[in-house]
Amino acid sequence: MFKKLRFRLTLLYTLTTGIILTLVVISISINSQLSTIRRIDETFQTQVMNITTKLQTDNSFNITWLAATEAENDLLIHIEENGTPLLFKGAWEPPSGREFLLEKAASKARKLGTDISVQPVTTYSISPVFEIAGNHRDRYQCIAMSYPSSRGYKSVLLLYYISPSLQTLNRQRLFFAGMDVLGIAALYLVARFFVKRSLRPIQ
Repeated sequence: MFKKLRFRLTLLYTLTTGIILTLVVISISINSQLSTIRRIDETFQTQVMNITTKLQTDNSFNITWLAATEAENDLLIHIEENGTPLLFKGAWEPPSGREFLLEKAASKARKLGTDISVQPVTTYSISPVFEIAGNHRDRYQCIAMSYPSSRGYKSVLLLYYISPSLQTLNRQRLFFAGMDVLGIAALYLVARFFVKRSLRPIQ
C-alpha cells in the first residue's frame, strides 16, 4: 500500500516539476536559436552592404580583397561586368562545387526577378534574400543584384555558407534536450527521497 502511494506521489511530483522544467528549457532553447538565426541574417546583411559599397565606389576589382573577404567570411562572390564574369576563381571550394552552386543561385534569382546576365531595366535590380542547398547538405543564403556603372552595368551574386551556423543550432537542440532529460532524472531522485521521508511517520 505504502509502496504504491510512494510511487504515485513520486510520479506526480516528477511529472509536475518536469513539465515546468521542460517548458523553461524549451523557452530558453527557442530564444537561443532565434538569437543564432538573427546573427546569421545580420552577418549576411552586413557583408552585402560592405561588398556592394566597395564595388560601387571602386572602378577596378581588387582580387586580393575579394579572396580575403571570401575566405574570412565563408562567402562565394561572383561578379560580372556587362555579362562577362570577372576572372576570379574564388578563395575556397565549397562542398558541392563553386560552379554548380553559382549556377543554381543564378537560376533561382532569375525566377525571383533578378537576372544578373541582363542589364537591369531600372537603375538597380536586387533579389530578395533566398536559400539554396548543395548536394552534400550544405546550405547557403544568397542574394543577386545588378546596377549601372560607368561602363554599362555590374552584377553580383553573393552566397553565404550557413551550414556551420546551422550545425551550431543542432548542437544547441541536443544540448538542451540532454539537459532536460538529466533535469527530469534529478527531479525524480529528489522526489523519491522527499516522498519517502515524508511518509516515514505514518508507516
